[in-house]
Amino acid sequence: LNSQVIKDLRSQRAQVSRRIAEMETRYGPLHPDIIKAKRELQDIDGQIKSEINRIISNLEAETAVQRQRAGSMASSVGQARGALAGNNRAQVRLNELERDAESVRTLYESYLARFKQTSSQDGIEKTDARIVARAKLPTGPSSPKIPLGMAIALISGLGAGAASVLLRRALDSGLVTAIDVENQLGQSCLASVPALGSTVEKGTKVPTEPFRYVLEKPLSVFTEGFRSLRASLLYSRLGNEVKVIAITSSLPGEGKTTTSMCLAQVFAQAGQSVIVVDCDLRRRSLNDVLGIDAKVGLLEVLAGTARLDEVLLRDQQGVDYLPLARSQYTPKDVFGTQVMDQLLQTLRSRYQIIILDTAPVLPVVDTRIL
Repeated sequence: LNSQVIKDLRSQRAQVSRRIAEMETRYGPLHPDIIKAKRELQDIDGQIKSEINRIISNLEAETAVQRQRAGSMASSVGQARGALAGNNRAQVRLNELERDAESVRTLYESYLARFKQTSSQDGIEKTDARIVARAKLPTGPSSPKIPLGMAIALISGLGAGAASVLLRRALDSGLVTAIDVENQLGQSCLASVPALGSTVEKGTKVPTEPFRYVLEKPLSVFTEGFRSLRASLLYSRLGNEVKVIAITSSLPGEGKTTTSMCLAQVFAQAGQSVIVVDCDLRRRSLNDVLGIDAKVGLLEVLAGTARLDEVLLRDQQGVDYLPLARSQYTPKDVFGTQVMDQLLQTLRSRYQIIILDTAPVLPVVDTRIL
């Protein structure tokens, strides 16, 4: 009677019954709406019946539990009654033993008083002292116990180390494997490039320019990571040719320029014509890596004050670079203009691969426009 679910179902049943009565006054008993409403009424009746059966089964289970508790309590009461009867018998025996002990205590006190009198008289004549055992000279400190302390410290250190490792592993929310990237981000993982310092031989100095290491060590694990990235990019869109690749990151200093130049070297080693375009208007990292100070660059080409062939730089591997010159004036919107679209179309016709070294996507809006 107190079930809110049954109350709701009965309220629904009353509404459906009222609706059936209204429809029967309008239509015949074989009207589809009436048949549908009757089926709904039967479904509600079935739900009410199943809910009642569930409540009854729960009450029966509670009744069984209460019966078991009542039986357990009855057993406990019987045990308590038996223990009380045993305690009564033991109390009678205890009273007898207390009377015996009192009589023995009185006799002992009389003997003790007599013994004290005798001892006081004998103490006047000689002392009652004797050597029980010879003291031994200690050969070491009694405390602290160094072996036990070292053992406890070793066990505690191992436990603390294991706990810290497990805690760090539990709190680690980063992306470690390609499966983590695909499961947590819902994106395809193209490749994993190892840190350069972890791939060089022990004792070898880590080169400051990773793209030169790609040229010097074409069979290294570091270079193989970029080969895997190149293969994934080329075959990421089956049936469509991949020509323009934009490299970006969330924040500055995460290796966009390094990735762009190393990837360009791998494309050049495969015999493809490639160009790297510096699209980071604020940092201009391409100039620092190449060690140049460009006088003209991408902005001048877009403004029409310089031709594309005058601005391009080429290294020994045949990779072309389109840098950015240091300029006091930068237009507000560079990459959303028609001139930029025309430049990309020109680069598509001249190169097989175009790599755009862009700005970080979170603090700068240029990359999203590009």
